[in-house]
Amino acid sequence: MTVAPPLPQHNPDLLGQSAAEAVLLRAHQSGRLPHGWLFLGRYGLGKATLAFRFARFLLAGGGESLALPPEHPVVTQVAAGSHPDLVVVEPKDPKKAGKSVRVEIDVERIRIAIDRLHRTAVGQARVLVVDQAHLLNANAANALLKTLEEPRPGVFILLTADASNRFPATIHSRLAKLRLQPVAKPALRDWLVSRHAVDRHAAEVAAELAQGSPGLACWLLSADAAAHYGQLVERLAEAGAGEAGVLALADGLDTLLRNAEVQLTVELLGRLVRRAVGQRFGEATSPLAPRESDVLHALGARLDRLWQVWDNLARLDEEAERLSLDRRLILLDIAADLLGAERRRPA
Repeated sequence: MTVAPPLPQHNPDLLGQSAAEAVLLRAHQSGRLPHGWLFLGRYGLGKATLAFRFARFLLAGGGESLALPPEHPVVTQVAAGSHPDLVVVEPKDPKKAGKSVRVEIDVERIRIAIDRLHRTAVGQARVLVVDQAHLLNANAANALLKTLEEPRPGVFILLTADASNRFPATIHSRLAKLRLQPVAKPALRDWLVSRHAVDRHAAEVAAELAQGSPGLACWLLSADAAAHYGQLVERLAEAGAGEAGVLALADGLDTLLRNAEVQLTVELLGRLVRRAVGQRFGEATSPLAPRESDVLHALGARLDRLWQVWDNLARLDEEAERLSLDRRLILLDIAADLLGAERRRPA
């Protein structure tokens, strides 16, 4: 099953971000709208969708709501990438650029964008959208800074990023910040069921594991995360004690890796650990799979070992392209830490 929201420039929906929309609308209506904005939040919350939504609003000359009718000419032009007053900069797709190419936004792309931005506007505003702006390299950030320091009337710059601490302080101080909040889990679950016609249990699991991120929830559904998470829990529940249990669990994790992406396995293991820590400190957790409650209780009893799992999950992601032996050693460490057993190395 493939569950994918529309591209941000096409997406008419912005789930659970009415408070952020209200901030932008009030700022516009005040007559003192900042020319530069930084939209912050975790992956999949809708930062780019909000940026394009606000860009369409500005290009259309404003209104009572950020949402424009689907038949509005600005909506059509933005979706087609043909609006003359909108400039968009995005990171290169690593799948198209090649694994050896560093994923960043370089200075040449920013210079081209700024040159287009300073041409005569067709309408009342010109808008630059820089998606994943935390990937700006140093020279690109400096080039953008000059435009932020000397803004032209009617020019607006909208940036999205996962974290504000990746920006130079000079850029950070010249932007109005707006942080997007996670979507309530029931609302996210219902949206997945109604909008994407998915099974309610799968939607429930995806909404819980995604922690309020619609984009992440869609990715988890497409990867059949509910089934893989159930298998992970079952492997842990069945693992015995001592070295035999560690080896059995490592084998189970290896099988999961072969049946799913490394990124998915890392994500599910990380969520499992987070849920165990949360339950240990009194957070209410509804079981997402049979026997999960027992597994979370057992994991929560060995917090000192769970912290080491985080480091090994990062290593597992990094070692994905290397020899299988490297991966096997990491899986043995993760299995030992999850089971609270002594670490052993194969002879």
